[in-house]
Amino acid sequence: MATIAPFRALRYNSSRIRDIGRVVSPPYDVISPEEKEAYQSRHLYNITRLTLPEQSPEGYREAGELFSQWQRERILVRDEEPSLYPYQQVFTSPEERRKKVRWGVIAVVRLEPEVILSHERTMGDPVQDRFRLLKATRAQLSQIFALFSDPDRRIEGILREFFLMPPVQEFVDDEGTLHRIWRMEDGELISRVCRLMREKRLLIADGHHRFKAALRYRELMRSLHPTAPPNASFEFATMYLTSMDSEGLVILPTHRLISRLDDLSSQEIIHRLGRFFELKIFVRGEEDRFMGALKKGEGMGLVIYGNRSHFLLKLRQGQELLPSVPPEIRHLDATVVDEFILKELFPIGEGRVSLGRDREEVIRAVSEGRYQMAFLLRPPMVEEIRRVARAGLVMPRKSTFFYPKVATGVAIYPMSSREEIYVPA
Repeated sequence: MATIAPFRALRYNSSRIRDIGRVVSPPYDVISPEEKEAYQSRHLYNITRLTLPEQSPEGYREAGELFSQWQRERILVRDEEPSLYPYQQVFTSPEERRKKVRWGVIAVVRLEPEVILSHERTMGDPVQDRFRLLKATRAQLSQIFALFSDPDRRIEGILREFFLMPPVQEFVDDEGTLHRIWRMEDGELISRVCRLMREKRLLIADGHHRFKAALRYRELMRSLHPTAPPNASFEFATMYLTSMDSEGLVILPTHRLISRLDDLSSQEIIHRLGRFFELKIFVRGEEDRFMGALKKGEGMGLVIYGNRSHFLLKLRQGQELLPSVPPEIRHLDATVVDEFILKELFPIGEGRVSLGRDREEVIRAVSEGRYQMAFLLRPPMVEEIRRVARAGLVMPRKSTFFYPKVATGVAIYPMSSREEIYVPA
């Protein structure tokens, strides 16, 4: 099962960087071009200068040179002893509007696809981008986000022991999430965590392209260094590991906003949907009841421009859609919308579908006429994601958004053909 180990992370030098919050960022793939510019304007040593290079041979080469320069200047310094890194995030859930705490740990994990399950389809260009960056820097600059089962909270209990100790890094990000990171150096504690993790399989939450890039880089390094030791650093990937049983695990839905549907009227849209779904109507003044029903997961939401009512959709009893689609993904809201409603009921191209995560902003966008309608999806449950991964299937695009994101730049993993990872017995 999962083999995890401590490592000597490269971290920002606290004597040079007083406020780490100014140099870290969210993962590269959720940063818009405008946000990239803002992060890089924030600090000369912001991590996005490494993680988001120009996608050209020159751009990757410059990222590699800059990474080396930061180490020579001791902007980034390496921990002396292999460590695990307990990681706490305190945040307000956007869906529930209440405070939550998520505990996890940063470690390196042996690259074993049969133990590390995926649930999303990857695309060639993003994998190639991350692979080229790996070759240029010879380091993994951010963590893959993975889940494990810990119903008894044995691992989380060990991590929580660090709460009363001063963290080695602490900052608040732009969304108000408090991040705290500690170093676990005690050999006995490290061994306990590693032994417990050996019972687990892992499920990738975020970072599928980085995982594929790490596998590709490992194959390259094996071919170049056939006599490298079995635990050579390129045999591992750095991951943030958290329990899928934690109350702090939050999955947000990604809603679908639809532009003009060939001038279909509100009445025609409702009529077509009504053949397959029961529509519960929330009239003007019942917006709070509508939002409450959505939060409880009572159905999928629908808002239409020009219609003062909102609707809750439930599949009619006995109605079976998409019989050719595997049962593990057939009833997910994203599947129903993407594969049935937007392909069979209202056949339109992907260019007329936009995505949104903030439910209230999505409703506002429709009410202001920027879109003709929107489907407000429910997020999949962790168990549904696990069933999909175990069946070797993939979720529909943009089915999951794990919140909050793990900060990039808190623990960089340098790799060398000569360096061997110590795996506790």
